[in-house]
This record gives sequence, structure tokens and C-alpha cells, in this order.
Amino acid sequence: MTTASPPRHRHRRLVFAACLLATFTAAIEATIVATSMPSIVAEVGGFKLYAWVFSVYVLTQVVSAPIYGRLSDTWGRKPVLISGLALFIAGSLASGFATSMPMLIAFRFFQGFGAGAIQPVSMTLVGDLYALEERASIQGYISSVWGLSAVVGPLGGGLIVATLGWSWIFWLSIPFALAALVLVAIYHHENLPHARPRIDLPGAALIFTALSCLIVALTMGGDLGYATTGGLIAAAFVVFRVLLWHARRAPHPIIDLALWAKPFIARGNLASLVAGIVMIGPISFLPAYVQGVLERSVMVGGFVIAGMPVAWMIGSIISSRIYPRTGARRLSRIAGVSMLIGTVVIALGVPYSPYFGTLGMAFVGLAMGYLTTAYLFGIQSSLAWSERGSATASMMLMRMLGNAIGAALFGGIINHSLQNFLDAHPDTLDGRSVPMESVRNLLAGHGVVEQSAAVLATLRGGLDHSLQLVFWAVAAAGLVGLFTAWRVPEVAAAKPAAG
Repeated sequence: MTTASPPRHRHRRLVFAACLLATFTAAIEATIVATSMPSIVAEVGGFKLYAWVFSVYVLTQVVSAPIYGRLSDTWGRKPVLISGLALFIAGSLASGFATSMPMLIAFRFFQGFGAGAIQPVSMTLVGDLYALEERASIQGYISSVWGLSAVVGPLGGGLIVATLGWSWIFWLSIPFALAALVLVAIYHHENLPHARPRIDLPGAALIFTALSCLIVALTMGGDLGYATTGGLIAAAFVVFRVLLWHARRAPHPIIDLALWAKPFIARGNLASLVAGIVMIGPISFLPAYVQGVLERSVMVGGFVIAGMPVAWMIGSIISSRIYPRTGARRLSRIAGVSMLIGTVVIALGVPYSPYFGTLGMAFVGLAMGYLTTAYLFGIQSSLAWSERGSATASMMLMRMLGNAIGAALFGGIINHSLQNFLDAHPDTLDGRSVPMESVRNLLAGHGVVEQSAAVLATLRGGLDHSLQLVFWAVAAAGLVGLFTAWRVPEVAAAKPAAG
């Protein structure tokens, strides 16, 4: 692995602008797709596959992020970021042409492989370009991009769906990703010695297999039966143990156990995993509750989840300035408390008003801003240049892994509980239970006339019951998040990175 110095060149501002644009594409993807999913389901159907649109996207990010991190430490940031952006653009373009839920999931699979490079490599590149004492102010610019996406994503998504159609929510990010690609290609120069990339493909395959078994078990367990579900979970555990065995023996494992031996990395990554589980629940399902149960517009659904990225921006700006005084440990604890408060507010308040969701999401967003700053600054101030890509990718991998597990877990809860609720009300549809696919009628204003008032009331009651279970499950995860964040140790005093 090369130990070359961070690049120094006169186009630093243009390269930083490219990183901002790349970050914008990653940030807006989370909010704009979540807001528009009820409209997509209303048009193409496949409500039982709702969670898979999120799960498959983050699953492929989880698998690809450490590969990109390792490649960026070997080949340099430029070719890796360009490749990721190009694949993301292709996946986004194809997603807009999907005509069914399985087709959309397939295209999101490839889009996720591209997205796996965007955020970790962009953040690593920013760490290369700017010294530690400059990163506090730079973090403010990055955070402002998250704030902009918070407004453009949810509200713009609702407007686009209402005027142009849902396909444009995927195509909207393409110009920004393309501009970032061009800027990096032209203005970022790296003088790195040629090194042959050493990629742990068996490790990547093991991660993909273990997570696929786990996600299928969590999402589809209610339909597969106890034996099959238990077998999938057992298989995931066995494959994960094989992965650890492999990581101890592979010369360049996809999971660097030497990094994980550092207490700050290990506990910080665990806290990132739980934070990823917490954040994906309300992002994925609050819009469905607002539109399907509370009967509010897609614009209101967008406004509800906008509270998180706006507060994330604010939390990042504040924490980047107080980090030298507080350190990573105190920031993590503040974040854990904020996370728990936010999840409880959502669970208690959303059934009464959607704007409790905005408030709860704001507390969760503050938590994410504090956590991200604490771990990112801690990693980049204590590791050499040749390790930052892998370490930063591992942190983001764990958050993405949390997203994947959370989307599958909460999707499984809603599928199982909603089906049980509908099966328990057979008298509303000529003695037969209401099919779950009819939920799409609650998510499309033009489609509600297709069902009787009694059926719609049953559907709305089932959706209300199931989503409230999801929100309380998120609150339980928030309690675990407080515990894991509280145990994050202080990182060693900042010192100039090697190289």
C-alpha cells in the first residue's frame, strides 16, 4: 500500500467544489426517494417490496464502500471517485425508466454500487486537501450542502412528483453527479506511485452473502415460515464467522481487523451501526404514515423528514467548532441523548400531528451531525494518509450496514403486522381478508375511489397500527444508540498524520 503524501495543487477549491457536488447527490438521494416512495408504490404497486428499495441500495453500498476505500488508498481518490460517480449516474438513469417494483429494485442495486464510492471517498479527499485546523470551517460548507438537500429533496421531490412524475426524482441528481465527475477529472491531480490494487473479493462476497441472508430473513420472514427464517439467520451468522476467519488470514482483508483493534474505531463503528438503524426507520416510513394514515399531502410528508438533514447541518457546524474543546467522547454522549429524545418524540407525537415528526427528526439530525463530526475528526486526526480511506469507509460502511439492517427489520415488522391485521378483518371484503397490495390506494389520491369506505378504513387502521409498531421499534433502537454512544472512548490527542 502506498504511503504517498496528500496531494497539493492549485485547484484545491475546484476539487472541493466537486466534493460538495458529489456529497449533494448522496444527501439528496436519501430524502427525495423517501418522500416519493408512496407515489411510486401508488403507480407501480409492490407494497410488500417497499423496504427493498432502500435495503438493496444500502446493501450494495455496504459491500462496495470498503472496496472503494481500499482502492482509494492504493490507486488514489481520483479514479475511484470518478468510477463511482459514473456508475451512480447510470443507475439513476435506469431507475427512472423502471416500470415495476422488481425492476426498480434491480436498478437501485447498481445505483448503490456507484453510491458506495461517493460519500466515503469525497470525505476522505476533503481530509487530504485540508489540514486539521482548516477542517472545522470546511465542515461548515459540507454541512450547508446537507441543509440545501434537506430543502430541495423533500419539497422538490413532492413538486416533481406532482408535475413531472416520479421518474424525475432519480434523474434530478444526474447533472450534479456529472458536474462533480468532470471537475475531479480535469482539476484533481495525484502523483502516486503505481501500485497493483489488492482487493479482497472473497471478503466482499462473504459480506454480500451474510447480509443478503439476514436482510431476506428480516424483510420476508413472515412469508417464509419460522424454519426458513431461522435457517437464513443461522446461515448469516455462519458466513459472518467465516468472514472473520478470512479477515485474520487474508493479506489485505476487506475488513481491516488491525484498525478495529483500536478502541475508538471499534466502539465508534458500533455506534455508527446503531445510528444507521435509527435514522433509516423514520426516513423510510414517516412519509407513508403522513400520506396514508394522516391523509396529508406529499409536500407535508417531505417537510416532516426535512427536519433531520437541516438539524444534521446545524449539528455538524456546531460540533465542528466545539470539537477541539469537547473531544469525541463528550460529543458522542450528547448525540446519544439527542437520538433517544428524537425517537421517543416521533413514537409519541406523530399519531397526533405530523409536525411532531419534524421535531423528532430534528433531534435525530442533531445526533447524526454530532456523531459524524466526532468520528470523522477523530479518524482523520489520528491515522496516516494511507489508512484514512479504509477507516473513513469503515465508519460509513457501518452506518450503511445499519441502514440496510434497519430497512429490512422495520420493513419486516410492517409486512408481518399489517398482514396479521388485515387477516383479522375478513368481513370487509365479502368475507375475505383485504389484500395488502390494496394499501397502494391509500398512497394515491386518485386511487382511493377504487375501494369502499369500509375497506379503506381497514387499510388505514392496519397501516396506522403497523407503522406505530415501527416507530416504537425505532425508539428502542434509540435507547441502544444512547448506550453505544456513551461507551465511545476519547481518541488520542490530535497529531500530524504520517506522510
